[in-house]
Amino acid sequence: MSIFQRSSRVLAIDGVAVSIVFLIMCVYFAVASPYFLSPDNIYNTFVESVSAVLLAAGLTFVLISGGIDLSIGSNIGLSAAATLFAIMNGAPPSLRYLPVSPPG
Repeated sequence: MSIFQRSSRVLAIDGVAVSIVFLIMCVYFAVASPYFLSPDNIYNTFVESVSAVLLAAGLTFVLISGGIDLSIGSNIGLSAAATLFAIMNGAPPSLRYLPVSPPG
């Protein structure tokens, strides 16, 4: 088996190609900018991605159950708008997003 055949078999595994591209991008940005791997940038990246991770976790259950239709995106938008309306009109603190100051 040639190297090309082996590499194509490895890249055919789900997610491997995306992971390799992600690692290449991280190395590139780490070399290109001294601020990319700073603790503040890594902290901000994790804090800002929380909402996307929560949405992805919820949508995972929708995908697993097979309840896929066009209303998922509109329901997410409606939920965001209702939450914003509640926060602007004095919602209890348990519903508010309280930003945490970065370490250090």
